[in-house]
Amino acid sequence: MKTAIYLNFILLAGLIIFSIVVWNELPDKIPSNFDIEGNPDSYMDKIVWIALPLLALVLTVLMYLSTKLVTKYPGLMNIPKKKDFFKLPKNEQLPILHYFNGFIVLTAVPMNAIFFTIQVGIYEVAVEKSTSLGWQYIGIMIAALVGMTVMTIIFYVRISKTIKMAIEEPEKTENIYDSRMQDLYIRRKKG
Repeated sequence: MKTAIYLNFILLAGLIIFSIVVWNELPDKIPSNFDIEGNPDSYMDKIVWIALPLLALVLTVLMYLSTKLVTKYPGLMNIPKKKDFFKLPKNEQLPILHYFNGFIVLTAVPMNAIFFTIQVGIYEVAVEKSTSLGWQYIGIMIAALVGMTVMTIIFYVRISKTIKMAIEEPEKTENIYDSRMQDLYIRRKKG
């Protein structure tokens, strides 16, 4: 989870710094929408340039806050086998909550990569370094979306299996929970 936190920080800092550094190079009107081929089809005032970094920052902060909220109120969590999850003792719920929170933080990484990619593409079209969003930008965005989809599928399968095993065969999950709890304890103690 720490790696995802660092990656989110680097992507957000890069996005914000890039947006500030190139501000004076931007024309008064910048592309605000692109067609399916990556050609700009509408423009807005330059002030809109700050919207994407602000949106990325707000969404990332909300995702991090949601991890704190879900830890305090697990009923807000949308997971498979939710009723079975609440049948588990509290100490066995904690590793699952930690896994869920890690998934939320990890999901912010491709989201921020998409925001950064869009901002660089808008810049290149706005300053006429390119006439359209190149396929490299579209490829990065598609790869990030596919990555998010695959992460979500893996998460749901793993969490579902973990909850099912904890309910049906608690003796088999005891060691898993002990090691996850120990790992969680060590991580929290470190920082």
